Amino acid sequence: MCVVIDANTFHCTFDPSSILFNEFSPVNQWIHKEPRARLVYGGTKYKREMVALQKYFPYLVELRRLNKIAEINDSIVDSTETKVEAKVRNPKFNDAHIIAIFIVSGCRIFCSNDQRADKYLKMQLLYPKKHKRPKVYRGKKHIHLLCRKNLVELRNVMR
Repeated sequence: MCVVIDANTFHCTFDPSSILFNEFSPVNQWIHKEPRARLVYGGTKYKREMVALQKYFPYLVELRRLNKIAEINDSIVDSTETKVEAKVRNPKFNDAHIIAIFIVSGCRIFCSNDQRADKYLKMQLLYPKKHKRPKVYRGKKHIHLLCRKNLVELRNVMR
């Protein structure tokens, strides 16, 4: 499984003291157990959000050491983000960078506890023709998403 984890959900996924850890820890476990699973990230805005999550840097370093991170080309994500923003003229929409990561990488799973982006994640007009829109993991009720059919060959991965 390739998964993009919303910055506001890192604590739920990786911090055992989080009250939502039980709901989101299956994503963490899947990344570790499934040989082809990767945490997907890229783009200037997403990386800026990650800087605010310094508490999780040791965990991210460990994932990188285990080859469990797929970094997507920042410049391609950033230019795609600009195109997505041009299609949505709503000042409340602040997740164009997330949609850009899905478009550029081909990833299919979004781990998030925030429903504000849902409307936009599902908008077909934001994606290229025949592009599969992401599914959202919001807890154990979505554990069925953590399966091999959602493993994809990622595009635009930095080597």
